Amino acid sequence: MDEEKLKSYKLKKLKSEFEYLRTVLEECQYIYELSLEKFYQDFTEPLSDEKVQKVKKEDKEQNKKPKEKELNKLYHRIANKTHPDKLLNEDISDDKRKQLESFYKKASVASEKNNYDDLVDIAIKLGFDDVYDSEYFLQKSVEKLNDKIKHLQTTYAWIWYHANDETKSNIKGQIIDAYK
Repeated sequence: MDEEKLKSYKLKKLKSEFEYLRTVLEECQYIYELSLEKFYQDFTEPLSDEKVQKVKKEDKEQNKKPKEKELNKLYHRIANKTHPDKLLNEDISDDKRKQLESFYKKASVASEKNNYDDLVDIAIKLGFDDVYDSEYFLQKSVEKLNDKIKHLQTTYAWIWYHANDETKSNIKGQIIDAYK
């Protein structure tokens, strides 16, 4: 059996799964934003604004994840190609310089927000072919996407958005009791 061929199939499947999960995550993030809006709207009356803000803060803090080595490595590789100081001595057109500086700014924001997906998009646009060739990277990315999706689907707002009236009544009582 040809091990290289098997490995290429495995990578191809991981790439497909990665792309699929990125789409699922985008959809979940959209639904989550809708959910959050509805959730806070429904709690404006029974809870004081201060308590609503506390719930919001807890919900948002759950979404934060610490930076990881892979994210930092990818960011530094991108910065090495796009940092404005690195571009000073490069013989490139003004349009290309602006595009690269734009990538640098986007990568900096993505790094600050621990947004691995945006960094990957930038890396791909810069021609980093090896981003998708790493089975480890793809597996980790798939795991991260699954974690993000699961997390969004366990927030108060998500559960509230998808709950029936009886469940909403129970949740509302629990939250109001918890924040009294």
